[in-house]
Amino acid sequence: MDPINFYSARGERLRQQRQALGMSLDDVALAFGASISTLSRFERGYTRLLPGNRTHDDYEAFLAAQDRMTTK
Repeated sequence: MDPINFYSARGERLRQQRQALGMSLDDVALAFGASISTLSRFERGYTRLLPGNRTHDDYEAFLAAQDRMTTK
């Protein structure tokens, strides 16, 4: 799989996780200190890093923590 498709597919999976948690782009953008447009591009695979050099792994960990907090 080429890098663009890899990041696009991974971003799509993260977008689905975010939506399943009932979180908006605005909710996550605020937590990450990113603009909504930057976060949207990140989820679509157009950029690989968020502010502070945060990666898909960081975003995935954030969503996992949110999931744990909401299922307690």
